[in-house]
Amino acid sequence: MQSSSAGESAASALSFHELLGRFAPDYLERFGPSMPQRQREVLERILRCRTAALGGQLFGCPDCQQFRYRYHSCNDRHCPLCGQADADDWLARQQRLLLPVPYFLLTFTLPDFLRAWVRSHPKLGYDLLFAASAQASQDLALDPKRLGAQLALLGILHTWSRTLIFHPHIHTATSSRPPPAIAAWTFCPTEKSAGPSAPISPANGPTWIWPPTN
Repeated sequence: MQSSSAGESAASALSFHELLGRFAPDYLERFGPSMPQRQREVLERILRCRTAALGGQLFGCPDCQQFRYRYHSCNDRHCPLCGQADADDWLARQQRLLLPVPYFLLTFTLPDFLRAWVRSHPKLGYDLLFAASAQASQDLALDPKRLGAQLALLGILHTWSRTLIFHPHIHTATSSRPPPAIAAWTFCPTEKSAGPSAPISPANGPTWIWPPTN
């Protein structure tokens, strides 16, 4: 029993980057040829991060005569070692753009039968998903019988589920009401007040093929 606990403790101490270093090379060998090129390039770059493959710099202390070598970073935004600082800066910039009003969450998922096509055509597929979800939200909100106003939207793309299944979906932070200075807008205190999901669902047919903006 103690041996099992020790093993679990050692496993939990591994960082995500260490797990990639342990298992990703075998994954690339088996599935690399079938991976989208961009994903394969990112994974290979992350595996080289802070290793001899990228070189480094030697730092020396003139007082104690000690030297330390530091490997270069990959600086890829997906890297768990390099990307956190950039992610924090991005989040801070987005928070400054938020209106001083309550927000709620909308989630738009991709139908099962489109996922294989989107994985093979990620740029066009994700552009369409963003455009379609934004258009559906604005069309619903502009209806005078509902909100009668334009929404402030901030969409974030997730491409995988919590079970690591390819499952593209967009989480949208959606304003529930306008800033106080815009009195013409209608107050929408809760998510339900913006309208149930049913009015959006029938629109998915024509909305999914709405062309992206150039």
